[in-house]
Amino acid sequence: MVDITSLRNTINTLCTRVSAFRHVVRTDWLSGKLRSEQYWIDRYKYNGTSGRGSYSHLAEFKANVINAFISEHQIRSVVEFGFGDGNQLKYFQIPFYRGYEISPEMVSRMNVRYKNDPTKSFHLLARHSVKQSELSLSLDVIYHLIEDDVFHDHMKMLFEATRKYVIIYSSNFVRKTRRHVRHRKFSDWIAQNRPEFKRIQIIKNKYPVETQASFFVYSVDD
Repeated sequence: MVDITSLRNTINTLCTRVSAFRHVVRTDWLSGKLRSEQYWIDRYKYNGTSGRGSYSHLAEFKANVINAFISEHQIRSVVEFGFGDGNQLKYFQIPFYRGYEISPEMVSRMNVRYKNDPTKSFHLLARHSVKQSELSLSLDVIYHLIEDDVFHDHMKMLFEATRKYVIIYSSNFVRKTRRHVRHRKFSDWIAQNRPEFKRIQIIKNKYPVETQASFFVYSVDD
C-alpha cells in the first residue's frame, strides 16, 4: 500500500529542488553570469538529469552505434568527456571505461555505483590526465558549451586523449537556441586544429524530429 504522506513529502522535496535550480539559472542569466560549467553543476546538485537524450530509445540508439563500433574495431579502452548522470553508460558494452565530468556530485555517485567494477573509473574534469585510450567520446556535450574557451578546451582534451578514434555525437552547424544551448560547427575546429584526424563516417540520427545530433567519427593514422 502506498504511503501517501511519504509520497507527498518526496514530491514536495523534488518541487523545492526544481524551483531552487530554476531560481539559480534565472538569476545567473539575468546577471549575464550564466556559465555552462556552473549550470550543469547546479543542475545535478538539484537532482536534474542529463536530459532525454540519455534515456529510452535515444539512449538505445546511441548505444547501438557505439557498441557496434567498439565490436567492429576491437576497441579495448574508451574515455568519455561528460558522462552526465551516468544513465547512458548502462547501455554501453565497453571493456575498460574512464569518464570525466565537471560535477563532483555525479563523480561521487558513479564511483559509489560502480565501486565493485574495476573496469570503470570516474574523475573530475579538472583533474583529467593525458593518458590515452583507443577511443575518445563526446556525446551530447558540444552544443551545451556556450563559451568559446570552454568549447576549445573540451575539443583539445577530446583529441589529446585518443591514439586512434574520436566519436562525436552533436549538431554541426552554428545557431544559439536556448540559454544553455549553442550549436557549433565543430568540424571547422578539427580542420584548423587537428587536421591529421580525418572524418571516416557520419551516422544520421534515427530520430531527427527529437534531436539535431548525429554521429561523426574521426580517425588518425597510426
